[in-house]
Amino acid sequence: MKYYTILFLIFLFVSCKNETQSIGTDPESNQLVITQDIKNFYTAFDSIKANTSEKLKGKFLKELFLKNASSGQRAMMKARNYKPKEYLEIIALYPNFFESMRETMMNAQSLGEKIDSNLQILRKYYPNMEPAQVFFTIGAFRSNGTTMGDKVLIGSEMAMVNSKTDLSEFPADYWARNYWKTNPIENIIKLNVHEFVHTQQAENLNAPLFVIALREGVAEFIADKVMGISKSENHEPSIKFGRENEEEVINEFIKDMFKKDFGYWLWSNQENKFNTRDLAYFVGYVIAEKYYLSQTDNAEAIKSLIQLDYTNVQEVEKFIDATNYFPKKLSSYSKFVQTN
Repeated sequence: MKYYTILFLIFLFVSCKNETQSIGTDPESNQLVITQDIKNFYTAFDSIKANTSEKLKGKFLKELFLKNASSGQRAMMKARNYKPKEYLEIIALYPNFFESMRETMMNAQSLGEKIDSNLQILRKYYPNMEPAQVFFTIGAFRSNGTTMGDKVLIGSEMAMVNSKTDLSEFPADYWARNYWKTNPIENIIKLNVHEFVHTQQAENLNAPLFVIALREGVAEFIADKVMGISKSENHEPSIKFGRENEEEVINEFIKDMFKKDFGYWLWSNQENKFNTRDLAYFVGYVIAEKYYLSQTDNAEAIKSLIQLDYTNVQEVEKFIDATNYFPKKLSSYSKFVQTN
C-alpha cells in the first residue's frame, strides 16, 4: 500500500506541473498571479513617510519590503539591478505619485482572471506552453515588464499608470512621460501575454540586433493574436510609426541589424531621427506577421515562431531569409553593416 501511495503522489505532482496555476516550490507556488510585493511596499511606504530618521527608513524598507520579497520581486531587482537606496529615493521624490497609484496597484490581484483567460487562449494557439507565473513587482522606473526563467515580472510603478495618476512630481521631459501618455494600465493584460510568450522562448541577449528584434516582435505579434487585436488596432507607438514609415525605418534598420549595440532600436531613450523608441519591435513584428500569413497551418506557424532557436544566430538568419521580407539575403548586408 505504501508503494502505491508513493506512486500516486508522484503522479499528482507531475500532473500539477501541467496546470497553469500550480507552479514551482515557493510559498506562492499555487498562484498564477502574485501581488504580495505591492502590499509589502505600501506597508513600508507608510512607515517611511511617517518618520524622519534615515536609519529607521532604511530599517522599515528592509524589514517590511525587502525581507518579505517574493521570488519575483527578487528576480526583478536582479534583472534591473535595483538597489535598496533607490527605493528610499523614489519614495522621497515621488510620494504623491505613489499615493495616487495606491488603489490601482493594490487591486492588481483582480487582474488575475483576465490574465488567466487570455493565457488559456495562448495555450490554444500553443498547446506546448510551459507553466510560468506572473509577479506584480515594484521597481525604480527602469522596466514596465521583463522575464526571468519561468517568471513574468511586471514593473507595477510603470505599467499600472492610468489617467488619474499624479505625475506632477516628474520633470516635464522625464523619459517615461511619452509611455505614460498611452495610459499603460489599459494595456496591462496584453503586456502580460507578451511577457508570457517570452517565458516560452529561448533567450540570447548577446545576439545581433536582428535576432532580438525578431524575438520581441514575435511576442508582440502573438499577443495581438491572443487578444484579438487587428492590424489597425495596434496603437503601440513603435508599431504605429513603423507601419506609417516602413521603408524608411527598414532602410535604417539594415544599417544596424548586425550590431550588438542596439542604440535607439531597443530599450533606450536615445534621441533618433524618428523621434520614436523601440522600433526594432516593429521590424520583428512585421517579419513574424509575414511568416504567419504565408503559412497554411496557423498552429504550426505559432509553434515555429515561439520555438525558433534564438540562441542560434545562423538559424534565425535563415528563418528571416525564408520570409523574403528584406530585399536581399541578410548575409549580403553584413559587410555593409560592419563597415558603416
